[in-house]
Amino acid sequence: MRILFGGPINGAWFNFGCGDVSDPGSIRWTNGNDPDTASDANYLVVSSASEPLQNGWIDDAGTPFVFSSEQLYRLVPTFGSLSAFVAVDSACNEGLWAPWAMAHTKFGTFFLTRNG
Repeated sequence: MRILFGGPINGAWFNFGCGDVSDPGSIRWTNGNDPDTASDANYLVVSSASEPLQNGWIDDAGTPFVFSSEQLYRLVPTFGSLSAFVAVDSACNEGLWAPWAMAHTKFGTFFLTRNG
């Protein structure tokens, strides 16, 4: 994984990883409150390989987001289901230009798209 980000979600800490060159549209995460372990089931295909995941963050409300090269996705917790998270399209229809072309601040998340 090239990109790692994490934070609290529903009272538990999770770390996420994306940017795997052999599986560019998938995201993986650690077990809640146990950043040293991860189950093989902690895996979600968010986009196709032609739309690689670029970077992500967890907002102040504990909602994880992940950018692909084409779109922003919200990761919704579904604890107790087959997968602990599902990816939902957000209202942002722009992708992240490059993995490091974003900054999450107390004022919001700022990012660059392919169009500037």
